[in-house]
Amino acid sequence: MENTSQWMLKYTVSNQILDRLTNQLLKIKTYYPEISFDDIFNSGLTFKNISWYETIIPILSEIYPNNRHQDIGRSINDKQYGGKIWLNSRFKNRFTEDVLKFEFTRLFPEVIWNLYSKGDIKFNNNCIGDLFGDLLNITDKNIEDYVKNKSDIIKVFNYDSEKISGISSDTENISSVNIINERIIQHIKMFKRITINHFYGLLSNPKNNVFYCEDFNIIPRYCHNLLNIIIEKFKDDIIYLDTSVIYFRYSKNLNIEKFKKIIEMSELPYEFKNGHEKIIKYFPEWGGRTFEYGTNSLYNGIFLEVKRYLLFDKDQKLIKKCGIIDFKEKTEDKYLNLKINKFYNNVKIE
Repeated sequence: MENTSQWMLKYTVSNQILDRLTNQLLKIKTYYPEISFDDIFNSGLTFKNISWYETIIPILSEIYPNNRHQDIGRSINDKQYGGKIWLNSRFKNRFTEDVLKFEFTRLFPEVIWNLYSKGDIKFNNNCIGDLFGDLLNITDKNIEDYVKNKSDIIKVFNYDSEKISGISSDTENISSVNIINERIIQHIKMFKRITINHFYGLLSNPKNNVFYCEDFNIIPRYCHNLLNIIIEKFKDDIIYLDTSVIYFRYSKNLNIEKFKKIIEMSELPYEFKNGHEKIIKYFPEWGGRTFEYGTNSLYNGIFLEVKRYLLFDKDQKLIKKCGIIDFKEKTEDKYLNLKINKFYNNVKIE
C-alpha cells in the first residue's frame, strides 16, 4: 500500500500533467476560435498546430528529474508496420448474423508500457517511458477531481461566458456548472487519449530524433504474435480481424472463456462492445453460462473484403462502415435495404 508521501507525489505529477494537457488543449482552441472542441477532435485538427513535442517535452523539464537523452543506438531497418488484417474466407460476401465485437481498448500504448516496465525495451530518454506510464495511469477519477477542484477552469475554457459571469449558488446555476464541468472532463479525456495514441506514431517515425527505442520492431512483433495465436485458436469463429478489433460469429461452439484466458495473459485491457439487443434473447439455453456479458449484444454485418465491411444492429440501423462503401451513418430501414439490394445482389444470407 502506498504511503502518504508516495500518494502525494503521484497526485502532484498527475495534476502537473493535466495542467500541461489542459493548457495545450486551450492553445489549440485559440487557433480555431469559431469552432467547438468537438469539431476540433472530429476534424482531426488536434495536432495540426500543436505538435506532440510541444505537449510532452515541457512536461519532462518541469516534473521529471534527470531528464536527459542518451545515444543508445536505433534499429529502424526493415520496419514492421503494426497493423494486421485477416478476413475469414468463409464469411466473405455474406450477410452474417449474430456478430460479437471485441476490442482492445488500448493496444499499442499498453504494449509499449508492458515492454518498457519489464525492461524489454529501452528509450534513449527513459523519462519518456515514465511519463508515458503516468499518462496511462491517470484515471477518469483523477481528471474529474482535477476539473472539479480547479475553481477557475470554467472561465479558462470560456464556455457560455455570459452565463458564467453571473454564476451564483442557486440550483439552476449549480446545474449549469456541473454540465459544463462534464463537458470539460470529456474534452480532457479525449485529448489525453489522442496524446497517448500519437506516442506510438512518433516512435515509429524514422524522422523523429527526439526520442526512440532500441528496436521499434519489438512492439508490432508483440502484437502480431498475439494476433497470430488468436487466429490459430479461433479461425473457425473469427469473421474479421483488424489489429485492435475482432468480430466473432457467435454460436454455442464459441469458447469465450478460452479466448479470455489468452487475452488476459497478454495483460492488455479489452471490452466486448454493446450492440442493440441482449445476447440472452438469442441464446437462452447457453448464453448465461458460457458468456457472462449478459448486457452485451450482437450485431449483423456484411464483410466483403479487407477494409470493406458494414456493421448494423438488429433493427438494421447502420453502426459502422469501413472502406469505400457510401452509406449514411443515420439512415432509415428503407434506405439501408435499398442500398443492400442495389450493391449486394449476390450476397448470401446465412
